[in-house]
Amino acid sequence: GQLARDLPHGIHGGRDLAPHQTAQSGIRRGQKLLRGIGPLVPQPLIPRKGGGMSFPPRQEQREPIGGLHKAVGRFKHRGSPSQSLQNLGEHPLAGDRPAVGRQPLLPPRGGQSRDLVGFLGGAFVGVIDDCINIFGTGRGAAGLRGPVKFALITGVGLALGWFFAAKLGWTTILVPFLGNIEVGIVGMILIFAFAVVATSNAVNISDGLDGLSGGLSMMAYGAFGVIALFQGNIMLFGFCMTVVGWLLSYIWFNVPPARFMMGDTGSFALGSGLGVVAMMTNSFFLLPIIGLPFVVEAGSSLIQLASKKFLHRKIFISAPLHHHLEALGWGEAKIVMRFWIIAGVCAILGIF
Repeated sequence: GQLARDLPHGIHGGRDLAPHQTAQSGIRRGQKLLRGIGPLVPQPLIPRKGGGMSFPPRQEQREPIGGLHKAVGRFKHRGSPSQSLQNLGEHPLAGDRPAVGRQPLLPPRGGQSRDLVGFLGGAFVGVIDDCINIFGTGRGAAGLRGPVKFALITGVGLALGWFFAAKLGWTTILVPFLGNIEVGIVGMILIFAFAVVATSNAVNISDGLDGLSGGLSMMAYGAFGVIALFQGNIMLFGFCMTVVGWLLSYIWFNVPPARFMMGDTGSFALGSGLGVVAMMTNSFFLLPIIGLPFVVEAGSSLIQLASKKFLHRKIFISAPLHHHLEALGWGEAKIVMRFWIIAGVCAILGIF
């Protein structure tokens, strides 16, 4: 009470309060505060208006303030950040395929496991290559020959594309500014195979420095996981986040000097899985944006090979690009960190 009387005039809105009024005002404010933070504190601490304490109604317990489901609902109501491309599914040329953002992209009939099948298919090719490297005699070429690996991973992509198009009936692909375009069964199989083969080889080529391929893959899977979440495809979102969690634990031990290596088993699995995820979210044309570092890495190797074959000279000191930067004097950690930064920016651009 003495403290209330000693406060400057105006602190109580221009009037003096008696000690008991000050106490009652403080109690009321405390009750309002507790009601506001009620979902965050133990339930018996919630006061009742008539006095005493009680548990909140059951409905309040089931619906916490600020839950993830409310946030997702707001995003779905407004349109997701990637809706600038997905809303084009409502274009008159899009046919009868529903807009991507309105419901899960794929029907529940056996389609939700294709991401894992693509992941395991790429891993199978990598396991064969790594086993030859580990248990081989060491004479001749190390691991599988390039054409054999290419044929195997192409077979995985064609098989997945056939299942995607012929069995599930998805034969349209979202093209920016044009909407969903009908490409037919054969066209979808070829596009699916290209996505799997391209991403598998790109991730494999990028696996040349400690932490490089793992960090780039983590950014890409995280971006496609967010896209899947906005589309309502929770199972695919869970798969992508599981891969992100695995990569976080892997990178912890893979930073220079690396204690673990993923080998071709990990790189082909990550690459083929990433291609399948891009097709399942109908975001094939976002792959070059979200996976731009992979495109640059694979492109630098392709340019180097073509230049040596047709021009009989090298464009880069060494290919892929990260080895060229090493030859210029860049340190390993510097290259990896800057590639990670670029990958993070590309992931954000791909989402929004």
